[in-house]
Amino acid sequence: MVSIRQNDLHKLRSYRYAGVDHSLVSRYILKPFYTRCVIRWFPMGMAPNAITLSGFAFVVINFLTMLWYNPTLDRDCPPWVYFSWALGLWLYQTFDAVDGMQARRTKQSGPLGELFDHGVDACNTALGALIFAAAMNLGQSWATVLTLFGSAMTFYVQTWDEYYTQVLTLGIVSGPVEGVLTLCIVFAFTGYIGGGTFWHRPMMETIGIPKTDLIPDR
Repeated sequence: MVSIRQNDLHKLRSYRYAGVDHSLVSRYILKPFYTRCVIRWFPMGMAPNAITLSGFAFVVINFLTMLWYNPTLDRDCPPWVYFSWALGLWLYQTFDAVDGMQARRTKQSGPLGELFDHGVDACNTALGALIFAAAMNLGQSWATVLTLFGSAMTFYVQTWDEYYTQVLTLGIVSGPVEGVLTLCIVFAFTGYIGGGTFWHRPMMETIGIPKTDLIPDR
């Protein structure tokens, strides 16, 4: 069981969150959208952690939908399922971004809230990787294992860096911003083209180039 030593409890009062986001998409598109539009929809009486948990609920719904329609990760789902995955993930990203704004404007910022937020992010990393594997029809394969491992390691290294530098640094391209938006686009496109089988078609066939003996199948 993880616990905080008695002589370290005072650090909870002195802790202050510090983050740097170099993403151009976040700076010029998402943050203005969050501050001018989204945050106004949440009442002052709503707890920041309630926003975090509500956002995670969309991911859980996505995961349950995946279990119902594609439990083996290798079947095509109805197109609306992929669109719902895109919408659910985008809503999760939005709620995850404004929970900190809500904490600051209601003066409820604190290390325990950040711990809860990061814990939810960690759960989303694993569930999101499985949903991506289902969208790609990867099945129960090493590709799915590598997808899970890569996602988990990226999150772990980012958290490790924050632990030692005391600053959460997001680059010009980062998982929480561009990575999530890319997944939303992939999910929506998969729904548009009719399912994950599309991603297993030969590239030449996909772009309309006739098959020739000069290009091997494998």
